Amino acid sequence: MTRHPLTIDQAIHICSNFQYLVGRKFSNNDVIANIDCVIVVPYDEISKYIFLLEYRNCGDAVQALDMYDGQSFDVVILGKIQSDKTQFVCMELESYLAENLISNNMDSH
Repeated sequence: MTRHPLTIDQAIHICSNFQYLVGRKFSNNDVIANIDCVIVVPYDEISKYIFLLEYRNCGDAVQALDMYDGQSFDVVILGKIQSDKTQFVCMELESYLAENLISNNMDSH
């Protein structure tokens, strides 16, 4: 699957359309979690990693995203690990939708 970067407006729109996923269970690398939030993040892996560190420290996605000055974005789901609620896992929304056979059509939910 080829992922493409999003503009901030596209990412916000997609993010708002998939908030209904919050609370569902998901697994990532054999770790089971509950989806805690669907959020906009930087697209590139290094900036995404920095964002996640900041998010872990402050717990606020908007504040964590303020540290990023790029123009390419993505949407991910974050989940708290069921066995350790202080830890979380991240997965690109597009990957989650594909793995769970959920249409990525904005109007289909």
